[in-house]
Amino acid sequence: MNAEVFLTILFADIAQSTRLYEIFGDQAAQNLISICLGRLSEVTALHRGTVIKTIGDEVMCTFPEAREAVEAARAMHASLEKPVPAGEDRSMSPNLHVGLHAGRVIREGGDVFGDAVNVAARLVKLAKQRQILMSKNVMEALAEPEKASVRFLGRIPVRGKTEEIPIYEWIWEACDMTIIADHALISPVAEASMELRFGDQRIRIGPLRPTVTVGRDIKNDFVLPGTHVSRSHARIEYRGGTFLLSDKSSNGTYVSFQNGEFVHLLRDQIVLYGSGVLSPGVKAESEAADTIHFEEAT
Repeated sequence: MNAEVFLTILFADIAQSTRLYEIFGDQAAQNLISICLGRLSEVTALHRGTVIKTIGDEVMCTFPEAREAVEAARAMHASLEKPVPAGEDRSMSPNLHVGLHAGRVIREGGDVFGDAVNVAARLVKLAKQRQILMSKNVMEALAEPEKASVRFLGRIPVRGKTEEIPIYEWIWEACDMTIIADHALISPVAEASMELRFGDQRIRIGPLRPTVTVGRDIKNDFVLPGTHVSRSHARIEYRGGTFLLSDKSSNGTYVSFQNGEFVHLLRDQIVLYGSGVLSPGVKAESEAADTIHFEEAT
């Protein structure tokens, strides 16, 4: 007989796994992902959770309590800080996307089904690297001191639901305390957004995706291969309706705005507005330049 139970569902997805296969080859990449999934499974067990299944580069777990699930999510991120062997005398420390939701599910054999699973799966797809997203159900189950580390992000549509649902972020890294909104719940559609384009790759930054990273390291959202590009070159953040570019590189970032303004940013920050072009490491006119176009939504 199938049993209906209340559980917290956690999905953890290894970031940019496709690129791992491109870089290391099928066997080495598969070994690396297997080691990572093994670490995530160990963390799950330590926090009284159950691994329901692994799907490629993703693990699905259940926890009896929301607090244990959130602590497990943080421990999962930490478990991948230690480099994982990736072949050819190289190692990697892949990042994760994590999504959590709590609700009633149907337990059938070793699997679980239901709306709660669908919502958690939706959240992990929205999470950026090193981010933990949770539903209101999970947030409300936390103790008051723990809620101090939670930030409201906005509302999202979910298939099968007539109303958008609120989502929250658990801030687990002190250096990433980006407060998106403290005011009344509003749809992110009404918030500002900016599209970033690099080649065929497009990312829209805003309330649901507040941070984009640029650099030579594979962990970045935009990976630029040139030697003039630092491993962690720059970071673009959405903060309360503005878009902040922070340069963290050795060679700086060249910014050309559509209105003719030009800035060479070096270990500093500026606000991006309107539209224009970013060129990490070298001027956009250089043959070696890889450019990122930005355009603020109107």
